[in-house]
Amino acid sequence: MRFLFLVGRLFEKLATWLTIVSVAVMALVVLFQVIMRYFFRDPLVWGDEMAKYSLAFMTFIGASVALRRGELACMDLVVDKLPKSVQKPLAVLVTLLNICLISFLLYCSINLMGQRSVLTQVSPAMGVPMQYIYSCLPIGMSLMIIQSMLGLFEQLTGKKHGG
Repeated sequence: MRFLFLVGRLFEKLATWLTIVSVAVMALVVLFQVIMRYFFRDPLVWGDEMAKYSLAFMTFIGASVALRRGELACMDLVVDKLPKSVQKPLAVLVTLLNICLISFLLYCSINLMGQRSVLTQVSPAMGVPMQYIYSCLPIGMSLMIIQSMLGLFEQLTGKKHGG
């Protein structure tokens, strides 16, 4: 099982770096776009598009990091009021439901990636095939499933992230 945690940690670090790069690209492109538009009166044609796509990657890849670290928004007001003996089974149930939901979203995103409209479409300003842009969906969902399964294993065994 230690191997699974090492793989999970590797995926988490990779997702963290991809998220950092996405945020940096988005910030730099927006800054450069503002400078070009207001100081040189010559806006970038591709700036808005690049910022949007970076935001999409940041959102879906970063969600797996936030999920693993327990930083996603959750409603635990009611759960905290329940007896401790009920909290653990409820947490396991919620994690299983999350895995089911994310698996369904992964299935839908893979179907979306296979649609002809996605396969033949290119982005207007940059000319990038849209299948590369839409790939953030199945990549993010896959990473979220991996991290959720590791979290489920931790909940069931009581072992922590370090193995």
